[in-house]
Amino acid sequence: MKKKKLLSITASTLLLTFCIGGFNTAKAAGTPKFQMPFPCGQKWEGQTRSNHSPANSV
Repeated sequence: MKKKKLLSITASTLLLTFCIGGFNTAKAAGTPKFQMPFPCGQKWEGQTRSNHSPANSV
């Protein structure tokens, strides 16, 4: 009896999982084509004021 109940719960859980989103297995897209707002080769740095909390939050 315990084995049947466990099997039933497992089957129900798997079915629910696949119904929610398991069948939606689209292929992952390739790398996105991000465009930066500045030309290549530039070096950018960020900084905060000295009394900023947390200190390294740039």
